Amino acid sequence: MAFHLGCLRALHDRDLLDRVRIVSGVSAGALMGALFAYGPADFEEFDVAAMRVLGRGLSNATRSGSGPVRGAISGRRNSIEGSLTSIPELRFGKTMDQVTHAGMDVILTVIDRRTGGLVRFGSATSCSSSHGRIIESIDVTMAMAASVANPLHGRGIQRSFTVDSEGRQRYESFNLAAGDLHDKLGLLALDIRSSVCPVSGAGDVRSVISCDGWYGTPTAAWSSLMREWASTGRIASFALVSLDMPDEHLPTPLADLISRNEVAPIHANYAPLSEREMDLLATRGEQLGRMMLSEHCPDLV
Repeated sequence: MAFHLGCLRALHDRDLLDRVRIVSGVSAGALMGALFAYGPADFEEFDVAAMRVLGRGLSNATRSGSGPVRGAISGRRNSIEGSLTSIPELRFGKTMDQVTHAGMDVILTVIDRRTGGLVRFGSATSCSSSHGRIIESIDVTMAMAASVANPLHGRGIQRSFTVDSEGRQRYESFNLAAGDLHDKLGLLALDIRSSVCPVSGAGDVRSVISCDGWYGTPTAAWSSLMREWASTGRIASFALVSLDMPDEHLPTPLADLISRNEVAPIHANYAPLSEREMDLLATRGEQLGRMMLSEHCPDLV
């Protein structure tokens, strides 16, 4: 999550955050994206709040058995949601439609372990690929908890919602968990060809900036999709800011670059981070963010 914070700092440095129209996130990206979207309006206040969350971690919910889980949080619903609500900065008391920033839409993607289908919790609408549109207002903290629940460990988040499919309403039960195994970077929410919860305004997006704070994420599929969109005029520019990007492949040498080797020993989980760990991860995110924006999105900067 600290790397994601660095990416947001890079966008803030370039005065681009006010131009963001859609925030789409999965797993840790959903957590930081939601903190930005539903937290303080002032960026400096948001930055301080994010650092507090990173320093505290989600340690109450990161244990399954004897050790921490690398990746999404495991455990029972109460431990996951309880861990989030125990942190003042994440205790929003908001529903998904109550976005802090005017004109911004938010989509947090999770999976339903009962059906294997995607569930998208959105500021405009929420829906399930298996059951249809979700009628109820969605609590932000619940959606965040589902976004970080490990689909391979524990029970996930148990919830029931009223759904509407072609005018027919019924009550369905869900077992919700992180959606990154199906939509690695949350980009499928922006695919206007998708029949899964079409996002209003996705067709108007001209630039896509994706921040990946995980180790070893394959970028070939992402690049292929972005190049397809660019070649058809769907988007004008795109940039991937990846924690695991090899330093030797960066487009511009940077003398004070926080190297891949320096951040590699820092676990990409939800344990508390020291000030040094936060600084290393966030600084690398900001450095790579600025670099990728200048290289791949000159129309924005």
